[in-house]
Amino acid sequence: MSVNRSKLYLLALLPFSLVVVLFELVPLLMVIFRSLMPEGSWGFTLSHFATIFTKRLYQQAVVNSILVALFSAVIGLVIAFFGAKAAQGAQSQLRGIFMSILNMTSNFAGIPLAFSYIIMFGNVGVFVMLGKRLNWDWLASFDLYTVGGLALVYVYFQIPLAILLLIPAFAAIRPEWR
Repeated sequence: MSVNRSKLYLLALLPFSLVVVLFELVPLLMVIFRSLMPEGSWGFTLSHFATIFTKRLYQQAVVNSILVALFSAVIGLVIAFFGAKAAQGAQSQLRGIFMSILNMTSNFAGIPLAFSYIIMFGNVGVFVMLGKRLNWDWLASFDLYTVGGLALVYVYFQIPLAILLLIPAFAAIRPEWR
């Protein structure tokens, strides 16, 4: 009975495994494979990687990507730490409301998130135009298309997810350790 049951579980994992292979592993392997092929022909080359490390534009892109990742991760984690601590100590009704808001905001990502930030903080975004109207230079001169602007979008996305991941960790801490 146990062997048949484990086979049934493995059969239930088949659709998930197929999705993982088709939508994660195959694209990853294709990116790696294509990065090692010369442009427009077959063969093997490392010239694409040499270009990344020799051209200033690509070097700056890699540095900016690392800066955005580090900056947004640290800021998001610090804010999320305090958010998760506050959620852990809140009353159950307030915690339920907070968790609902967290779930809603953590699912607001991708194209809708990018579009909303462009509407709010783009070159002629609502807040940028409001800053110009009120003579608030810090808001009127905000540039979403910089490392700081991109980091702002990432931080907004990371905070709810990090809080949702930290809440179980806070719940698992023994009361005498708190």
